[in-house]
Amino acid sequence: MPYKNIIRFFFLILIAPLYFLYLIMKLPARDKERLFRSFSEFLCQFPGKCGEYIRYSFYRLELKECGKDCCISYGTIFSRPSVRLGNDVYIGLYCVIGDVSIGDNTLIASRVSIPSGRHQHSGVDKSTTLDKQENYYQKVSIGNNTWIGEGAIVLADVGNNCIIGAGSVVVENIENDSVAVGNPAKIIKKG
Repeated sequence: MPYKNIIRFFFLILIAPLYFLYLIMKLPARDKERLFRSFSEFLCQFPGKCGEYIRYSFYRLELKECGKDCCISYGTIFSRPSVRLGNDVYIGLYCVIGDVSIGDNTLIASRVSIPSGRHQHSGVDKSTTLDKQENYYQKVSIGNNTWIGEGAIVLADVGNNCIIGAGSVVVENIENDSVAVGNPAKIIKKG
C-alpha cells in the first residue's frame, strides 16, 4: 500500500528532531537504558493512529529490530532497546515489554507484561537492598503466529503457533503448537 509508505515517511520526518535529541542525550548518558525508558514513557502517551505511527517511527530507528507493519498501542512501554520485533506484530494497550524477541504475525493483547525473564532480582546479597544489587536479565522469546491473551505475564519462552490464555502466568517454556492457560500456565492442548 503506497499511501502507508507515504504516511510512514511523513512520521519519520516528524519524529526526526526528537530522535536527534535522543541521540545527543545518549552520547554523555551514563545510563543509556534509563534514557531509552524515559523516551519510551514519553512516546507511549500519544493517542490514536498518529501515536502508533510516532512510536513505530522511533522504535524502527532505535530497537535492535523492528519489522514492517508493527503496531505499538497507546500506553505500551519498552524497558530495553534490545527488543526484536518481527513483521506484522501487534502489541495492545498498556503493555510492558523487557528484553524480548517477538516473532512474525504475533498478537499481544492489552496489559501484557513480558519482563526480562524470571530472575531479574537475585536477592542474594542480604547486606544491601534489592535496588542496589546486580540485576540478571534474560531474553524472552515469543515465536511466530502466537497470541498472548489479555493481562498475561510471560516470564519464559513461548513457541510458534501458540495461544496463551488471558491472565495466564508463563513461568516455564511453552512448546510450539500449544494452548496454555492458568497460573502457572499449563499446556491444555497440543497441535
